Amino acid sequence: MNAIRIHAQLDSSLLTLPEVQPLLGKQVEIVIYEQVSQTPATEQDWANFFASVDGELIDEDLINEYRAFDRSYNVAPQL
Repeated sequence: MNAIRIHAQLDSSLLTLPEVQPLLGKQVEIVIYEQVSQTPATEQDWANFFASVDGELIDEDLINEYRAFDRSYNVAPQL
């Protein structure tokens, strides 16, 4: 199976996609997802979050460990 990911801004309902040239004449599935930009949480956001909940419900060390892991990969969520 060949997979092609194309990131583009749609300016028209008529698309020209030269990247799909190798797949012409073959059965394909075309799926379009809107990319939603997300801004990463700031330290102040986390401070506000922890201040708003009872500390006994949150394992702050574990949250910090997860945040460090996420930062190490710097990967945006995929749909």
